[in-house]
Amino acid sequence: MQLYECPYCHNKYLHLSGLKSHVIKTHLLYGLVCPYCNTVYGTLQKLQYHLLAKDDELHKNFFYLITRKYRNKINKKLLLAN
Repeated sequence: MQLYECPYCHNKYLHLSGLKSHVIKTHLLYGLVCPYCNTVYGTLQKLQYHLLAKDDELHKNFFYLITRKYRNKINKKLLLAN
């Protein structure tokens, strides 16, 4: 069975939708922090710009996860738990 892992707290979810809901409700609701750089942003838009500005797949994939418009671009393999 494949599980999707939260980049913040490493909780695991059976479905990608469960992971997305968890990230938005648990982590982005109380603070806009990049899970890979630990940098804090004042708005969701600034966090999204940061994620897109990075040249690695993890940042861009996280952008796709938290952005409704690009959910079909999510690379599920990057979110799988080891």
